[in-house]
Amino acid sequence: MKTLRKYLSIIILAAFALASASCSKIHDIGITSYHIDDFSMKGLRSGELTMTVGVHNPTLQFTLENNSANVYHLGTLIGTINATDVTVPARTDGVYPVTGTATLADGMSLLKVMSLAKNFKEEEYTVDVFTTIRLKKGTHFKVEKIGVPLTEFTSKGN
Repeated sequence: MKTLRKYLSIIILAAFALASASCSKIHDIGITSYHIDDFSMKGLRSGELTMTVGVHNPTLQFTLENNSANVYHLGTLIGTINATDVTVPARTDGVYPVTGTATLADGMSLLKVMSLAKNFKEEEYTVDVFTTIRLKKGTHFKVEKIGVPLTEFTSKGN
């Protein structure tokens, strides 16, 4: 019994050390690019979205789950995007397909969105991002980034 406790203690300590080491690199994960490939309306308030997202991953394999974002123009909520899960292999820089649903916020009309798209200025937009990073072994971290400028997703160095 003592041997089993000692063995489990060593395993738990090793797992904690591994998680601590990998956690420091979690903050280095970044979105390097994004491109909207397709958008098709599904009624007057929502649509299906297909896009590709570039991800820099200097750490272990992980899956992004429960992905959603709120998009704002000059502080006014335009809408919400809910996206599918994405698995990113360990120590890679890759581009991954993402599908999801975009829904307009209350008080936002399709006509207003079309007007914003016509006069699009990236620096006028911010995004609240919500996701869960699940590592291959099941450990997970919830991530909430509020008020992120849209330009941060396209600037060099992410």
